[in-house]
Amino acid sequence: MLELRAISDDEVPAFRECLMNAFGDDTGDNDPDGDRRFRALIAPGNAWGMFDGKQLVGAAGMYDLSIGMPGGGSLGCAGLTMVGVRATHRRRGILSQMMELYLAQAREHGHAIAGLWASEAVIYGRYGFSIASWDDVTEVQRANGLTVRGGGDALEWIDEGRAREVFPDVYARATANRPGVLRRDAVWWRERRFLESPFARRGASKRRHVLAVRDGAPVGYVQYRQRQDSHPTLPGGRSEISEMHGIDTRAIASLWGYMCAIDLHPNVFWPNVPVDDPLPLLVDDPRRIVRKRSDALWLRIGDVSRTLAARTWGGELRVAIGDDVYELPSGAKTSGTPHVTIAPHALANVILGGLRPSDLARAGLASGDVALADRVFASAPAPWCPEIF
Repeated sequence: MLELRAISDDEVPAFRECLMNAFGDDTGDNDPDGDRRFRALIAPGNAWGMFDGKQLVGAAGMYDLSIGMPGGGSLGCAGLTMVGVRATHRRRGILSQMMELYLAQAREHGHAIAGLWASEAVIYGRYGFSIASWDDVTEVQRANGLTVRGGGDALEWIDEGRAREVFPDVYARATANRPGVLRRDAVWWRERRFLESPFARRGASKRRHVLAVRDGAPVGYVQYRQRQDSHPTLPGGRSEISEMHGIDTRAIASLWGYMCAIDLHPNVFWPNVPVDDPLPLLVDDPRRIVRKRSDALWLRIGDVSRTLAARTWGGELRVAIGDDVYELPSGAKTSGTPHVTIAPHALANVILGGLRPSDLARAGLASGDVALADRVFASAPAPWCPEIF
């Protein structure tokens, strides 16, 4: 008989084993500190297991997150994570039961929205999620010799201790107005952003840390790993960016210029680049930059009024979502006639500015005065979630 419940502390190893098995990985030497890190990141009661007798056959967890909204505000978000079902127990409704419990917990914790990164895109639309942000999987091919304009900041190679001191402040400044970013606390920085284990490295080097400095103050940073290439006559190593942040284009250009000039590692790979990253406009040969757009953060809007009120707007508008009409910018319900109607699940597509209402209209997901709605919903910069959670 199947039983879904919160796991106990002594069931953490079994939870992680079930999850890693579902994703084709292993615990143990591959991630020797994983149990401790799990306990630091996941609050008691925020991880659930589906048990078949004594065996754990399904796993799901939740982070209590805060994400950036257009205009610089933040909104609490129930971040779904660590979801997996053993292959022996597929097609038995286990995921649906875990999702029902997760959404109930999101409401209980007072989160207006729920968010996730989808391992399989076909799954989560069934539960009311839609894509809220995109990213570009980017490779700069034979980057050595590529001219990157617009930089000029000094660059400092720093150790991990110094990085732990300065990166959080730079990150907060660089992402203050970026919708979709996670507001990181000290535990998140310690347990995720500076994680070094075989599981994290996957055969690459330890993280390197480089700081961009202007007038004596940090203005940006890049974290990356290096992956060697064994070809003896034509160096083909790859630098793999974990993350890059700068307070302005000059800082970003300075860091890109550094990444594109590392000896023996002429290829640069970054799997999560913001869609409005300026690199293609800063180089003399943009064809060396290969970008593939991918879905990133998915959202489900649980409390429409609170979500609408959490961001800034470019004017006044009445928008119908399902059976209700809301006034912008307040987010309050109204009995007025709507200017535009948006399908409930599609609100997530436009709430952070990832798409425009007119984009939805072309897909049959919005109607009415979409030109006015485009102006009211418009925001910059583009939404971006810098990390998978």
